[in-house]
Amino acid sequence: MTGAMRGVHRIQEVAGKLFLHELTVIREFSVRRDMDWDRPEFVAVMVMETKDRTPNIRVKLRFWDVRSLRIEFASSYEGICGFDVRDISDRQWDGIRWEVLDFENEVIHFYCRDAQVDDVEVLGSASS
Repeated sequence: MTGAMRGVHRIQEVAGKLFLHELTVIREFSVRRDMDWDRPEFVAVMVMETKDRTPNIRVKLRFWDVRSLRIEFASSYEGICGFDVRDISDRQWDGIRWEVLDFENEVIHFYCRDAQVDDVEVLGSASS
């Protein structure tokens, strides 16, 4: 991640040093159409967790104006191995700043206008 998405400081405040690729479990994923603006857009919310940290961390991410969404979960889905949110603003695509992807197994991929960390939570010994 070259540019810092909004709210990324929350991760550091709660979890210390945490790399996005450590978020390997997708706990929730939802997409809704937001009609509140001049032009409708799709908003995605992802709740992801670490699996191999002590304690584990849960992060809620929000993405605005989601485009070209692709999700490919297999029946044997065990997690994401290479999650990242990349600043691609240097490509100068109209209305696109971020690329969200699993760079290892291509489980998920999309582009969006804006990205934000909404919440960060330290989990107990058992995932809640």
